[in-house]
Amino acid sequence: GGSGAIIVDAAPPAIDGDGDGASGDATDAATADAGGSVSLSLFNVIVDATVKAFDPITADLNRVEMPPRFTLQANVPVATKSVAFQIGGQRISVDDAAPFRMNETAGAATPWAAAAGSYDLTVTAYAATGAQGAALGNLTQTVRILATGMDPNFVAQTDAQNLAWISQNVATALVPKTFTSSTGKTMPYRFYTPRFVSTAVKYPLFLFLHGRAERGNNNETYRTLGTEGTNQLFVGPRSIVAPNMQQQFPSFVVVPQCAAIPDSEIWKGSDQEQLAFELLDTLLKDPSLPLDPDRVYITGLSMGGEGTWDFVVQRPTTFACAVPMSGLFNDTSKAPLIKDVPFWVFHSLADEMNGVSNSQQMVAAMMKAGAPVIKYTQYVTELHVATFMRAWSMEPDLLPWIFAWTRPK
Repeated sequence: GGSGAIIVDAAPPAIDGDGDGASGDATDAATADAGGSVSLSLFNVIVDATVKAFDPITADLNRVEMPPRFTLQANVPVATKSVAFQIGGQRISVDDAAPFRMNETAGAATPWAAAAGSYDLTVTAYAATGAQGAALGNLTQTVRILATGMDPNFVAQTDAQNLAWISQNVATALVPKTFTSSTGKTMPYRFYTPRFVSTAVKYPLFLFLHGRAERGNNNETYRTLGTEGTNQLFVGPRSIVAPNMQQQFPSFVVVPQCAAIPDSEIWKGSDQEQLAFELLDTLLKDPSLPLDPDRVYITGLSMGGEGTWDFVVQRPTTFACAVPMSGLFNDTSKAPLIKDVPFWVFHSLADEMNGVSNSQQMVAAMMKAGAPVIKYTQYVTELHVATFMRAWSMEPDLLPWIFAWTRPK
């Protein structure tokens, strides 16, 4: 879709309740009272959920702050058998099955690829399929999509240009910093600020937890995975901080580093975990950073995968979603505490470091606890490090899925 913001005009929508072509007449009021009103909602195609009603009083919904993959859903009278969607007087699609969504076929909705501009939407509910029969209700509403919070001059880069940018710039784009806690303890971390930032909107914060081999104080955790691989999340072709990905998923990124001394130091249940939480809280409270506290995403690999589980256990209302990879965490008693947080878990049957049963047990426990969203991807032949590399370089739905989530109010 195009960059920008969705602004719903403050003027009340024109409702033609009786389908006679005239809005706001006496029969329209009678039809609306009889359940003939029509309204629109924003539907998130990735997470399969309605995320916002188009209330005419609502001022705006910014592109950066809304899920990046959406379409329109019509809320119509119960007798409706089909709904026609028009934009600018041109019919876009007809849906013959509830719930009624624009660009939906065989129960699967296609995102509305709308560029910046003004759109006159007309939605008509019919008593028969195929947009036939009596019109049960009609809504006309203007939606303006504005280039707010995104780089209006962005030009997509080729794969070669993208990789060249990563090679030349990722080390400086992820700025090395040191956090000092309230008790004087320090933690190295990297921090990425989007190249284009608008104070008119709030941006997600993406937290990455590294594995055991990357512990220390060199602040280089973004680059390698031990001695066996490269961190595809930052230096791969789909790097989250590269221009192409940032234009689709603009965000701030924080990469803390866990100490290596003592040797038993890990993320889970440690002072390093508490340091990372204090760093996170400090960033979210910083008035100079336009961060969205409802869109804090966490992911981690190996020791960081274990840490991802435990961070959510310790802060079950902080994170909008979590993506642990190949972690050792298997405290299934914690599943009811974190079941409402969307999880996408990765592991491999061939993992030679952390047994796949850890993730299998947690996924089963989450399902038993009634988790509404728990995804599990289990590779077959990938070894420990190869699991992370494949997930971050060859799973095109992963970043769209992450950035689609907003923490429940």
